Amino acid sequence: MPDYATTQGTPIVMEFLGSRVDCLSLGIAHIGVQRIADKVARNMLAAEGAVAPRPRGTGYPYPWLRPRHPAIVQLEVTQASAGSYHSALRIAVLSILAQPHTLAILDGLAANVVWAIATSGLRGITSKLQAQSPIRPLPAKPEDDPRQVHSLVTDIIAAAGQNQHIEAIRFRAAESEVTLDIEFYRGRTEQS
Repeated sequence: MPDYATTQGTPIVMEFLGSRVDCLSLGIAHIGVQRIADKVARNMLAAEGAVAPRPRGTGYPYPWLRPRHPAIVQLEVTQASAGSYHSALRIAVLSILAQPHTLAILDGLAANVVWAIATSGLRGITSKLQAQSPIRPLPAKPEDDPRQVHSLVTDIIAAAGQNQHIEAIRFRAAESEVTLDIEFYRGRTEQS
């Protein structure tokens, strides 16, 4: 198992709002956010020349229990509470990459992960981005697979959407104003 070094950067906060939350929805969400964070981290580092870009089409789907390559970042649950589920996910970087230059590049990773989820091209859901990203999103590169983040977010929403007790999912970069709310209306109309 690879070794990871914890960063002092902003954690990602993930919340499932509702009266009852199931393990399947949480499991799929945690796996999806981990894979999105790794993809965004790789793209940020590749844009600065710190790592080689991953060839197109090798990221999704892949066996999440035994990936071919170690994840660049690992999200560690540092805080969780029940009822509506709230968790803080601290970012840890692969130890061999935990150099000052790499850590500086990944400083805005939490905000970029929330931004990637928000801009993944989802249709049919109401989402509100409360602030513009403090970090400019990276331009798409030919080797990127734009369907990967979209597919992962679709999986998260589909799993949560099967539980009628989940009313919304919120992703937030802690200590930042970047927040994404995904609300499930389930046939009701929005009140003015």
